[in-house]
Amino acid sequence: MSKEEEIKAGSEEKGTQAGSNKPQATDKPKNNTVPVDREQLAQILRDNEEFRTQIAQLQSNAVSTQPGSPLMVRNKKKETLIKLRRWNDEIVIGWVNKATRPGKFTYVYSETDERTRETKQFIDVILQGKENKPLKLEYLQYLQESDPVFVKMLEKIVGEEEIIDQGRVFKKDFVENGYGMFETTVQVPVEVVIPHASFRVQLEDGEELTISDRFVG
Repeated sequence: MSKEEEIKAGSEEKGTQAGSNKPQATDKPKNNTVPVDREQLAQILRDNEEFRTQIAQLQSNAVSTQPGSPLMVRNKKKETLIKLRRWNDEIVIGWVNKATRPGKFTYVYSETDERTRETKQFIDVILQGKENKPLKLEYLQYLQESDPVFVKMLEKIVGEEEIIDQGRVFKKDFVENGYGMFETTVQVPVEVVIPHASFRVQLEDGEELTISDRFVG
């Protein structure tokens, strides 16, 4: 073997040894699981449902009559459609109000298992034709397994306004010269007024139903 061949062979051997020191790739999958609590999961499901509704509206060339709201849409026939929910092929027409004070409305409530100490959220749904037999469901299950359904709106019936008490704040008044304001020592109530309505709708089988806007969407 010539001297040049010896040098070349030695260089190749060193290159092979150096390459053997490189870390070897492994096929072990990385764990990208992120823990999510029940409240976060409920919000994710609500957001996902809104995205699904918006996609469905785009696919059917629907235009929202209330910007940013998926509760009411118009189809190609210029009909106004109201979004309801269906559970086991039965229309959900309401939820049981769990609030204890008059004029208050609370539909989702929490219960803690005495044995496991796990707290879950529940909702009591009212199905069409079974108004006297509310069905207790886990809230996450209701969001995941109930089916959205759009029905034709026949009439909108204006209802009473809901007044929500937001507490009290100190009243503000103008200064004598009229430029600027100052805070007085007088407290005044803060109230939020929410208009409500009911909708007379036509179901898929032609039957008509009147439902409050509280249970739409």
